Amino acid sequence: MNLLKPILIFVMVSIPSLVFGDGIMNKGLICVEDTDKNLNIGMYKGFWFVSNNTFEWWSYDQLDLNKNGDVYEFIIVFDETQTKVSKTKNYYFLRKTNLNGEIDADIFLRLDRYDLTLDHIVNNELVRNYYCEIYKKRSDFENDLQSILSSFHKDSPKI
Repeated sequence: MNLLKPILIFVMVSIPSLVFGDGIMNKGLICVEDTDKNLNIGMYKGFWFVSNNTFEWWSYDQLDLNKNGDVYEFIIVFDETQTKVSKTKNYYFLRKTNLNGEIDADIFLRLDRYDLTLDHIVNNELVRNYYCEIYKKRSDFENDLQSILSSFHKDSPKI
């Protein structure tokens, strides 16, 4: 039994996340920035994969981007019509598109399929790094975003 544990850990680390075995459609990630700064709600990002090729990018709405008067919520800042996903053996690449539907090549997110770390890259330079947790149900994903919100704001409304 003691021998089985190291073998199992080796197998799980050696292959891409089994959760993505059938693709990333209808799965989500909640990621938190890896930094020495004090943790704040702006360090969290959410990604829900609408298909194997597109995703929703969720972020804290501190500037009231959706103009509903509520700055204590997570909102979709880029929907599936504004995003693209591609993959290699080791990574998923998450990209935003411009108004013409063209991919912005200078800015992208690189998700490591093995350890679920996410790198934010601008002009070929790493600007931020995140650790992510995967979700198989949208309800769990949205509930955890709400829990994060609640941990920072006592009287925050539901998503």
